[in-house]
Amino acid sequence: NDAQREANGALETEAKCASRNLWIFECPANRRCPACRKPCVCVKEHAGLPRSVPETALELPRTPRPTVQQCYAQRPCGLPRAVPAPPIDDQNLHVCRTRALDRRLDRFSLVERWNHDRDLHPAKVARARGHPGRRIRPCSRSAPSLSARSTLTAVTRVEYQSPVTPPRRKKPAAEKRPGKSAEAEAANSSSAPDYARAGVDLDHDEAFIREVKDIARTTSRPEVLSSIGGFAGVFKTPERYQEPLFVAATDGVGTKLKLAAQIGRYDTIGIDCVAMVVNDLVVQGAEPVIFLDYLAMEKLDPKVASDALRGLAEGCRRAGCALLGGETATMPGFYPGGEVDLVGFSVGVVERSLLIDGSSIGDGDVILGLASSGFHSNGYSLVRHVVDEGLRAGKLDLFEEDPELNTSLASALLAPTKIYVKPVLNIIRDFTVRGIVHITGGGFEGNIPRVLPAAVRARIDPESWPRPAVYDWITSARELPESEMLRVFNCGIGMALIVPRDQAEDITQRLTGLGERAYPIGAIEQKGDEEAALIFDPGFVQRS
Repeated sequence: NDAQREANGALETEAKCASRNLWIFECPANRRCPACRKPCVCVKEHAGLPRSVPETALELPRTPRPTVQQCYAQRPCGLPRAVPAPPIDDQNLHVCRTRALDRRLDRFSLVERWNHDRDLHPAKVARARGHPGRRIRPCSRSAPSLSARSTLTAVTRVEYQSPVTPPRRKKPAAEKRPGKSAEAEAANSSSAPDYARAGVDLDHDEAFIREVKDIARTTSRPEVLSSIGGFAGVFKTPERYQEPLFVAATDGVGTKLKLAAQIGRYDTIGIDCVAMVVNDLVVQGAEPVIFLDYLAMEKLDPKVASDALRGLAEGCRRAGCALLGGETATMPGFYPGGEVDLVGFSVGVVERSLLIDGSSIGDGDVILGLASSGFHSNGYSLVRHVVDEGLRAGKLDLFEEDPELNTSLASALLAPTKIYVKPVLNIIRDFTVRGIVHITGGGFEGNIPRVLPAAVRARIDPESWPRPAVYDWITSARELPESEMLRVFNCGIGMALIVPRDQAEDITQRLTGLGERAYPIGAIEQKGDEEAALIFDPGFVQRS
């Protein structure tokens, strides 16, 4: 009997070891791709999901996990073999196409999770669909909790710190008792009390710099040689460039800032500020390296400023550039209370031989359009005018869920501008791109002719792509003619690539695999001296 008990105990111990080592061998980090096929997408391998995270139904195909008894029955004297992982091909990325639907805000896609040094950006992600009771932990550089598998297939959404909610009713003000107010007491305790009473508290403003350093640290790149707080930022040229050219751009968010102040949400406008600048840089084929901001308001509100700067940092992470520094200005009497001014500046680098200036565009080239997330940051003077008229007439509710928009009108109007940097740089690396257009203020007519040589023109089919639902809202709220819509808004196309015809289909498939929606929207053709540089021809793409 004693011998039998010892034999049974040894059997149970060996079974437990087999179970523990089975998890080790099935970890994605221990898998090896077959030597006969190379992955089509470069994915950095790292640790797998912990056991506490439920597996979604959107996993890459893999061998089912056997039980301990099956393993012991098949190999009683050794551990089970490692499970080989299938190669990651473009067809495995079909789920990414749902990440940027017309009726959704920006989604994380594969290319937005990696910077140019192939490092994983830390990000806060919401609950995975199908598992409302659990939350995926934020990943970090030291111990990432999201595997390459979940990065490719899990449908996630950005979770902002300040969701769009109806403004709370203010409590009735209590009777003021005679005595010094809190502001007066703070001014008297300031190192510059007279300046504080005039509206600028230096001690209060300088304390905010510490939070700025923590926010900017999450966007750092190896080229950055300085930290926040100096008189100027210092960075060096990335070493991989042989003959680098520097490209600089600046832009702002515009009157979308007033709508953000009206709604009370300031984090998305930071993404807008970065997007408007870095999208201009990538038009020249440049990789954004550093970003600087200018933030100004009547009186420094730490909550508002923090939300705006966190949005800037998120935009920099999506673009792969570093938030090198900036300026936070307090200007009493210059801005209305609650409103901010936000401007961005950026510097990018491009190899001289890869500079894109449109000079090689010729007859027969195809124009591919990349879908936008909505209005982006242009045309908001008209948008605000329509909103104000609807609110005065009692026809609009900014915070009510709209079934047509699949969200509230406030969320749809504040959807952040799409950042195209990483997918476009991917296309430039592997394909021939002869011209790029950022569809911003002025719409198609104000931007496409800017990159065309004098001897050619662009023929655009305005019916060749679906438009976001927010455009149906504004056309129904205000009967705008089609010509004005195309002149003012991007109408659902945020960026256009002009490419050779024989590469257009391959580029479209690559963009789809990277989570972008691309459509052939027109072509380049010869033109006479007196002919217009842009014409709209409904149905042209289908006929051709």
